[in-house]
Amino acid sequence: MQANRFCFLSSSADQSTRTMRFVYETVFSDNPPIQFTESIRFPENVSFEKLPPPLLSKLRSSLHLMLGVSYWKAFAAHEIDTGEIQLTPEEADFWTTLYTRGMGEFYYQNELDFRDYLQFPSVRSGGRNYYEHTLQNRALIGIGGGKDSIVAAELLRAGGISQSGLQIENHGQRSSTDAVIDALGIPAIKLVRTLDPQLSRLPGAYTGHVPVSAIYALLGVTTALLMDYRWVIVANEQSANEGTARYLGETVNHQWSKSIIFERLFRTYVKNFLSPDVEYFSLLRPYSELSIVSMFVRFPRYFHVFTSCNRNFRMHCSTGSDSGALWCGTCAKCAFAYLVLAAFLDRETVRSIFGKNLLADEALVPLYRELLGLTERKPFDCVGTIDEVKAAFALVLRRGEHDDASGMKLYKNEVLEKGFEPSLAIHRALQWRDDHCIPEMLLRLLPRT
Repeated sequence: MQANRFCFLSSSADQSTRTMRFVYETVFSDNPPIQFTESIRFPENVSFEKLPPPLLSKLRSSLHLMLGVSYWKAFAAHEIDTGEIQLTPEEADFWTTLYTRGMGEFYYQNELDFRDYLQFPSVRSGGRNYYEHTLQNRALIGIGGGKDSIVAAELLRAGGISQSGLQIENHGQRSSTDAVIDALGIPAIKLVRTLDPQLSRLPGAYTGHVPVSAIYALLGVTTALLMDYRWVIVANEQSANEGTARYLGETVNHQWSKSIIFERLFRTYVKNFLSPDVEYFSLLRPYSELSIVSMFVRFPRYFHVFTSCNRNFRMHCSTGSDSGALWCGTCAKCAFAYLVLAAFLDRETVRSIFGKNLLADEALVPLYRELLGLTERKPFDCVGTIDEVKAAFALVLRRGEHDDASGMKLYKNEVLEKGFEPSLAIHRALQWRDDHCIPEMLLRLLPRT
């Protein structure tokens, strides 16, 4: 079905249930309109009344626009109706960018031309319109269950920074981050997100990737302002800046909402239109995936608790001992995670984490080809750069424990024997980068690997 218009109908905040609700509508020319409702439930000790009403209203309207990307994508209408939400030209540009560049993979997969596809409307007045709100020097760190957030939390702990872990739980699904939070031993702040169930059963609807990290970023900032945290910290590495594919003359990046480009855009939006007193940034931006793994392997107590596998992310393992519940062993994320861990850990330890030797799995060779840049594009997943993958293979080869594995044969035959220089690649992959947004007060916590 071809949609004519996507509308942001209404939003509300109910203090008695600590819930915000957001209503949307897609309008068609030949079919009845479809309405969607999403809700976010905040923790018990949250009071919406603690915030100045204009700031609460602005947060609610911002969340309305951000969460709407999941419902807009179903029919991808060209016309956007923001209803009672009035945007300045600067704000409209931010949301237009999010719904175009942030949805690059969606356009690519559905063969849609994103150029001039949509434009958020704006009113004539412009300029900043923010709200000051004093906050404590403490961190709200996003916990996704993977190695990166664990390393970030451990760096904060070593620096004596007060921190709590932010979890976003989809209603009706058990969270795989609970075991990580327990292992970290930090307070947990859990938001429950309930998407409209219609999304999974709409005939003729588009499917595809949305910038979920952007959604979590705004939920984090909202929670920080409600619960008195100055820093909203994520664990996105420099590797997230690399594109995944080329499409219509532009770079499509699966990790766009984890990139430094998004981080800077979002920080500007928060500073100019929400509050300059809360800061969103990635604590691990100076590091590559490989550098982060070199720090993660110092904490073996997390080896059988963490997971980076997107396919099994929703599966829950109460004891953290069943590796089958944490890793599918068939996706690009699993293949990459095994590789980078094998660069620093002995073979039996890595096998114990995944349940099998993924480098020796012939079925994963096509994925390792993509990861090594031997195909037209990288996998659409949160994996390291092509150069980091080559460096990781070089480190595995140095260990000499996987020489006969299928993945290692691929590397030796199609990369190493064609003039690749391992030492230089390893040096570059482990190099510190100064392109980050980390406040000086927290920058001192980071080791220069």
